[in-house]
Amino acid sequence: MAGMNVMEFSSPHAEGEQPELKYTILFPTSMTRNSNNVEQSMVTEDGHTKVIVSRMDKQSISMAFTCSSAWVKKFKQFRMMQYFLFKAYDPIEEGDQTREVRMTNYSESLIKNSHTVDSTVSQGLWNVSFTLEEL
Repeated sequence: MAGMNVMEFSSPHAEGEQPELKYTILFPTSMTRNSNNVEQSMVTEDGHTKVIVSRMDKQSISMAFTCSSAWVKKFKQFRMMQYFLFKAYDPIEEGDQTREVRMTNYSESLIKNSHTVDSTVSQGLWNVSFTLEEL
């Protein structure tokens, strides 16, 4: 299970090309992964309900980080993209999975008085949270 908490954000790229942006991210403060099916139900002419599953295992991942201002800038780059690639360990598949996602519900806040700790490296510590919605 090595690498279980290692995640990677990268810009979309063609097969064999290097991504324009690529960051390896470690240890979110919190992470919640939800998986659901995309389905549509309808009533047939004879009165039975028919369910059509068009997508299984569509993921929504809520994440929170405590990070430097440099990481806030990196997260904002991905927030501005229509979609990007997210690679993370999947415990069910027991391996890394890469998914196309978009970032929603982005929130950031400066931790009170954290800018006084060491202003030479960062402009304080930030709480950043968002949700990655699989396309």
